[in-house]
Amino acid sequence: MSHFSKVFTMLLLLINVLYAKNSKPDWIEKRPINDNFYIGIGVAKKSENNRDYIQKAKNYSLRELASEITINISSEIFNKIVEKSGILKEEFRSQIYSSTKAELERFELVDTWEDENEYWVYYKLSKKLYKEQRQKKIQKAVTLSLDLFSKAKKNDNDNNIEKALLFYFQSLNPINKLISEPLETYYNGERIFLLNEIYYSLQNLLSKIEIRTKVKEHKAKIGQPLNNPLEVSIIYDSDVYIANLPLKFSFIRGSGELNNYIRTDQNGNAKCNIIKITSNDKIQLVKVELDINRFVKQDSNSIIYQNIIKTFSVPYIEFVLNISGLAIFIESNELNLDNKMDVPVIEPTLKEFLANRGHFFVDKINDADLQIEIKANTQKGMELYGIFTSFADVTISIIDTKNQKEVFKKVIPKTKGHGIDFNNAGSKALENASKELCLELDNFQF
Repeated sequence: MSHFSKVFTMLLLLINVLYAKNSKPDWIEKRPINDNFYIGIGVAKKSENNRDYIQKAKNYSLRELASEITINISSEIFNKIVEKSGILKEEFRSQIYSSTKAELERFELVDTWEDENEYWVYYKLSKKLYKEQRQKKIQKAVTLSLDLFSKAKKNDNDNNIEKALLFYFQSLNPINKLISEPLETYYNGERIFLLNEIYYSLQNLLSKIEIRTKVKEHKAKIGQPLNNPLEVSIIYDSDVYIANLPLKFSFIRGSGELNNYIRTDQNGNAKCNIIKITSNDKIQLVKVELDINRFVKQDSNSIIYQNIIKTFSVPYIEFVLNISGLAIFIESNELNLDNKMDVPVIEPTLKEFLANRGHFFVDKINDADLQIEIKANTQKGMELYGIFTSFADVTISIIDTKNQKEVFKKVIPKTKGHGIDFNNAGSKALENASKELCLELDNFQF
């Protein structure tokens, strides 16, 4: 063979190698089919804005692999949970797929391929191996859940309601990602579907808990604490008072400061103090409900688990608060250019502002919740082309008459007013100052 022929042959081989290296493999051109393996193939574009393309391709490949795993929704309780939680079936399926992807193990990397524009990844997972792993996980979860369920049942039968609730909710945690499975097992010699049994036992217990109160309506004043606490008793099955049960108090109409989270005492009673009413709504509602989130571990952040928890009907009652405004005594000393005004400017503006927020006014300080002191005066500015300017200085002080404590004070200096003379300009300055004062008071919660 001539030297030229040898060089040509080597060049031809090199071209074939380079072509084979850069041509797409068969598994990209035609997706493989294998009855013994789940297959996942992922691709990611290469670009300056996508430097983690390798990881993205891997994620796409594993997501596709997980989607090949058939999820048979065979749990009887699944439809009930979907209906009550408000989440769509497909959303639940998506969450289960995500959970499946996160828990994939012992999958194999078959091949990768890339060119200047794309990166491809090919994974596979033995169906037999996955089924074995899945069964082991299910059995482990069922064993743990069943142990907790047994403890819940014992405490339920012994009327230890707080502990029964705790163990019931804990028993859901190991199996929350297995909501699509029937979870058939045995309890006390009887065949049961574990998720169904836990769910119905828990809802049955919750349905027997009642929140009672002797006084459902209370009178209150804006900006003031409630004179008496909101009192409730928690009773199970009509005659068992439940100790150490977590309750949540919250405004569902209106607003205020209160102790949100309280547990019942040893006699099954609980008291909630409303520290301050901050809304001027005439009718306000405070809801008291069993706080089931206190039975849930803080690290139980599974979306599926959280949706299951939302489906339970929990006992609650509502308190009605009849709100009245504060009794206010106003003492106003308004001067214009050092002269007492026959008709005050600030006082009527302030009264209108406060009356619109539900407050009322009294003539005797002893009848008042709040005492408001206003001091105002004006001074001459300058005159230019027949336009006169005056400036108003206003000080307001609000005192709580119960403890004689000053709760608000504001100085509004040098508010400008224009008029046909200095006296008229002074009145305008006081009028402008009163508007500014109302803006300041708008941020003060009476």
